[in-house]
Amino acid sequence: MFFLRNLENLISRQSFKASKYFASVDGVRVDPASISVSVWDPSFLRGDGVFEGIRIVNRQGKMEPRAVQLHLDRLVRSAESIALELPDRNLIERWIREACLSAGDEKGYIRLVVTRGAGAPGYGEHLGECLIAPRKTIILWQPIAPGHSTTPRTLAPIIAPFHPAGLFKQWNTVKYLSYGANLHATRLARAAGAQDALLLARGWNVADDDECLERRVVLDGPQFGVGWITKSGVLELPDWRQLGMLESITSTVLVQAAMHLGIPVNLGVFTLDHLLKNANELWLLSTTTDLCPIRAIAFPETSSTNNNYFHLPVVDHDGNSSPFRSKLLEAMALIESRYDKR
Repeated sequence: MFFLRNLENLISRQSFKASKYFASVDGVRVDPASISVSVWDPSFLRGDGVFEGIRIVNRQGKMEPRAVQLHLDRLVRSAESIALELPDRNLIERWIREACLSAGDEKGYIRLVVTRGAGAPGYGEHLGECLIAPRKTIILWQPIAPGHSTTPRTLAPIIAPFHPAGLFKQWNTVKYLSYGANLHATRLARAAGAQDALLLARGWNVADDDECLERRVVLDGPQFGVGWITKSGVLELPDWRQLGMLESITSTVLVQAAMHLGIPVNLGVFTLDHLLKNANELWLLSTTTDLCPIRAIAFPETSSTNNNYFHLPVVDHDGNSSPFRSKLLEAMALIESRYDKR
């Protein structure tokens, strides 16, 4: 009897853990632990596919995908850029909303992945009919770690040789599945004692062998954008159009929120030196973090800078920041609701 009761408790706990996560493939709900993609799919072999991350929020007691239309717009642009056929947009949105309803009242986000599939002309048609794999649209719900958006971070500036940085316009706007180089940048930053990387551009009138990082142009992070409030109260962000970066949905909404509040906005090409001299508050911008405070920029010991740590003056050790952050977050919530539905 004792054994059976413990077995029932174990099964109950396992069922609870499994029920916390949602997964579907082409609109059919599946066990999150058993999702599979063919190893012959170019999305697995080479990262040739697209994805989106969409935050879930509570809208009047109902869990909804935040700013879903902006995310779907970007998904369509990404897929068109790499000639990847998507399922019908309305169908994808329906699948996303079904995943949101499964979340109950727990905060989290949706990860949407569309694979290439194997067997199309140019993508493994020579492999034979037995290895043909269909394109898959995978939707996952996962929770966000506590404190993920409020714990201050330290970033290490790292040159990103893999980043087109505006040099090749045909590479713009694609949210590829291939993030291997991005993840390696994060590993390098952590090895340097920071939590993540601040990516800097090659080129832009700076020689490759120039060791002065401050002269280089600021891009974004491996999996996030960046923005800052200057000492004179201006919101500044690297301009994704000029720099050939992926458009950040959070950055787009942040700019509209600032304009709504009457905060001046400056989008442009900025050097790290400009950021260090003018930023009064720096944020990491992403779907899962919103406006996460950056506490410091950690320079490598080999850098030409005189100070290995540049501390931002406004953020304290508890992650509290100036009134700008709270006002902008409130305005962003208002702006985002406009993009919840078409």
